[in-house]
Order: sequence, then C-alpha cells, then structure tokens
Amino acid sequence: MNKVKNSIEYDWIYYLIGAVFSIIFWILMFRIYHEPKNNEKIMIFYAGEVKDYKLEKDGLSDGIKRIELSSINPSMKTFKQKYELVGLNNSDIVIVPISIANDTACSLTFKELNNYSAHSMYTQESKNYGIILNDNDKERLSAYFEFTSEEYVILIKDNNKEITIDYIKWLINEV
Repeated sequence: MNKVKNSIEYDWIYYLIGAVFSIIFWILMFRIYHEPKNNEKIMIFYAGEVKDYKLEKDGLSDGIKRIELSSINPSMKTFKQKYELVGLNNSDIVIVPISIANDTACSLTFKELNNYSAHSMYTQESKNYGIILNDNDKERLSAYFEFTSEEYVILIKDNNKEITIDYIKWLINEV
C-alpha cells in the first residue's frame, strides 16, 4: 500500500500526461470520423475580393457537406503564386477574369465541358473549358463576390467529382 501511495505522489505527472494524450487522441479520432470525404466537399478559388463567405453555407446540399472559399486580388504581388498553388492545384472550381484564364494552360488542369444552354462557353484550343458568367449570374453572385467590369469564367478542375458539376449548375442557376 505504501508503494502505491509513493508511486502516485512521485509519478503524478505521468498520469496527467497520459490523460492529456488520451483526450487529444479521442478528439482527433472523432474529428477524422466526422470529416467530410473528399467527394463531399468543394474548394472554390476566386480571383478577386469575397464580399461574404455566406456562400460556404448557402451552397450546402445533400451531397455537399463542406464548401471552402479561397481568394486573392489579382493586383496583389503574391497573386500568381497563390493562383498556381491553391487555384490550379487544390481547388475544384476556379472563378477568374477571362484575362487570367487566357494566360492559363487549361488543357493541363481543367475539365473539358459540354455546352450550357444559357451561357457562352470559354474556349481554348477549340475546346470548351469554362462557362462565361452572364450578367444575371454576376448579379446573383455579387452578394458573395466583388466583380469588376471584366468578364469572368468558371473553370472546373479535372478531378471527376460528380458533385462539382451539380454545384456549378446551382452557381449559374441552371438547376
């Protein structure tokens, strides 16, 4: 009995560390378990200013459990690096001015698209890679994004996510 009492008195720090690690492990396991799967989340890159991040909640549906917005103003010095790193590599949907899309090799990154009835298509190398936002789209999406006078195009990453096409239809109001 005396040995146990001495053990607790001198080794209490190990019990505390064990309890803390157990709690951290428990939290991480439940976070990983409840984390949306890759095909249940969408990452959007916008070249400009985001007015309201409410789009991350407004666009949620049965198949989409998380929407993440990332943006940077094209006039900033670090735009090119963030566009290449986040927009071209990590995003599912990219919304950029047409001048930026013209400087991008779309065939290397973006999915070739079919025509959408009420929209002009963005074409590069005689293939449709994006949807040009019309005035109605810009007006509807201006609650979330700050648009300039330039035309904008929506490009879809070639990652074969089914929910991305459905979400694009929601964005351009062709549901």
